[in-house]
Amino acid sequence: MQSNVARAGSTWVLTSTGRFGDVVLNRFEMKYDTDWQPTAMRLEVTQAERQLVVATSFGLTTAVNEITQSGATTGKTDQVSARTVVLPNNFYGSYEALAVRLAGASPGDEIPIYVPPQGEVKLLVKSIGQDNIQNKYAIVY
Repeated sequence: MQSNVARAGSTWVLTSTGRFGDVVLNRFEMKYDTDWQPTAMRLEVTQAERQLVVATSFGLTTAVNEITQSGATTGKTDQVSARTVVLPNNFYGSYEALAVRLAGASPGDEIPIYVPPQGEVKLLVKSIGQDNIQNKYAIVY
């Protein structure tokens, strides 16, 4: 998987592409405003010649999904919490937004997580630890 986080004006844009097994992530794009309120998501996946596209638009407390699979399109609207973190199953580029929210979290905090198009769950922060990472790379010219 390859992921990217960029800021375009007042919008945070998370993108990702990649492959795991026979699943190809053709495109993942998630947009948040400057306060990390989700505004839009698009997920395009191919598996065994079948294509799945999930396009989700967000209001303050709603997620409106348009799901296209094998040429058939359905819709689903879910109630979500404000500033929910959007984490589609098995697509890890979206976890960049969770990292931002966890950076300011304290034990006992609950963070709303929306799994499109299934629904919302709550993540409970149980503890926070500190770890040091050492960089052992050398630059050779």
